[in-house]
Amino acid sequence: MFHYPKAYDGVEPYIFISYAHKDSALVLPMIDGLQKRGFRVWYDAGTEAATEWPEFIGEHLAKSSCVIAFITEAALKSKNCRREISMAADMEINPLVIYLEEVELTFGMRLQLGNLHAMYYLRHPSLESFLDTLAEAKLLQACRDVNFGSITKTGDVDSIQDLPAPVDASLSPESCNATGDEYYFKKDYANAVRWYRGAADRGYAEAQFNLGICYANGYGVAKNDTTASAWYRKAAEQGHVDSQHNLAVRYENGRGLPKDYDQAVYWYRKAAEQGSLKSMTGLGYCYSHGQGVTKDMEEAIRWYRKAAEQGHATAQFNLAVQYANGNGVPKDDEQAVYWYRKAAQQGYASAQYNLGVRYANGNGVPKDDVEATAWYLKAAQQGHATAQYNLGVRYSQGKGVAKDDVQASEWYRKSADQGYAAAQFNLAVRYSNGTGVPQSDTEANRWYRKAAEQGYASAQFNLGIRCSQGKGTPQNQEEATSWYRKAAQQGHATAQYNLGVRCSQGKGTRVDLAESVQWYRKSADQGYKEAQLALARCYENGRGVPKDYSQAAYWYRKAGDEEAAKRCEAKV
Repeated sequence: MFHYPKAYDGVEPYIFISYAHKDSALVLPMIDGLQKRGFRVWYDAGTEAATEWPEFIGEHLAKSSCVIAFITEAALKSKNCRREISMAADMEINPLVIYLEEVELTFGMRLQLGNLHAMYYLRHPSLESFLDTLAEAKLLQACRDVNFGSITKTGDVDSIQDLPAPVDASLSPESCNATGDEYYFKKDYANAVRWYRGAADRGYAEAQFNLGICYANGYGVAKNDTTASAWYRKAAEQGHVDSQHNLAVRYENGRGLPKDYDQAVYWYRKAAEQGSLKSMTGLGYCYSHGQGVTKDMEEAIRWYRKAAEQGHATAQFNLAVQYANGNGVPKDDEQAVYWYRKAAQQGYASAQYNLGVRYANGNGVPKDDVEATAWYLKAAQQGHATAQYNLGVRYSQGKGVAKDDVQASEWYRKSADQGYAAAQFNLAVRYSNGTGVPQSDTEANRWYRKAAEQGYASAQFNLGIRCSQGKGTPQNQEEATSWYRKAAQQGHATAQYNLGVRCSQGKGTRVDLAESVQWYRKSADQGYKEAQLALARCYENGRGVPKDYSQAAYWYRKAGDEEAAKRCEAKV
């Protein structure tokens, strides 16, 4: 029986393994050897070779930092392996190809694999020798644990002024920068900064950009946005496109230098003219919002489209939004769906969510609850709070998915933990009723309060009831009235009625019959029957208003009490 190493499960950079399951006897020891050498490795350890290529494999590939493709005759015959290699190429993740045996490539595979970095297992005297060589591959270093072996992380320093010069000052700036990259991938940031500085001081733009990254994130130096911006500028002035983009973003946000939309547009344009898709998108945003330029939706659309057609997901999403709203282009739901889908297929969470909404409502696509739920799930798995909430609703209703109260509660919780008030309210209701979670008044109140403090009216109302009844919290009539008032002021009809009752009784507040009538009227105007009856009685008895049998009859009839209405009409 094979030893199955544990697949990496985390958010740090990791290696994705593409292999044919028939080759497990060869591949699994290599995965185990990589893990023992400090590498984070994910692979599919359980799916049988005959099963359909699972969605979750594609998701793990998309999130990986590098791919190792083990090539054998079995792998070349595997649709799944070819699909993984194609997807990696589409995402510009160049695989490291490892030939485990001599194979004859088809013309198509020659096109895909011919220019990629390759290693040949059979040319090494032993597995250990091969793994030692593989462990030195530069492509893999970002996925290696910084604490492995002799690698020692140097502590951060406040300044690089006193760092020693590079070991060999005669090295070219390119070599110094490359050495800095090696230290950077090992997360030995202080040494990375030292080598970057050796190249940056001699005007090497890539090293200046790298120093900007280090100062922006506090890698190897004290975080300093002003210094980061200064290094970005040095590189940007030499035409370094990523530095131009980063400098534009910093001017737009006022990070490390004064906010200046004119300068942001200047540097976005510089980078965009060099083909930077993200700067094209940034420039489109500036035109759409009139930041640093006169607002011009046609120009915004032009830049969004230019980046979108080249595959930039944010531009595709922004273009979809314009089609959805008819901004700068005629409103076109089908075009909106087209561009949402383009971005969604690249894993853009907001596009996935919006595509889910459109399938849920049949807007630009046929209504399809299963498809809507599938897109909500993709966005929810990336942490999109509204998608998580919507997924909770769908599990609770069995809409597009089997009804599952436990799953509903879990997705509500994920959304609630991000502060989404509607999810906090729904989770509170579930704790109150013990639906999909153990019943707990304490937990119910905790989540009601979180939502209430964000101004969620229904949560404020429910919290008012609980404070009034002492349910899961000490009874407190003043606090109950306070929460009813907050909900009532937002137009919550039942809260308005309850507040009217409290003002008439002096419960948690002073007696004020006139105010009581005001709240009854607000609630009654929304059709709340109990408030209509209460308001009718006020007019009939002259409580808080002058007696008025006509008004009393009017409100009794609104509430459906025909007998009381006739009684009052007889007194007119």
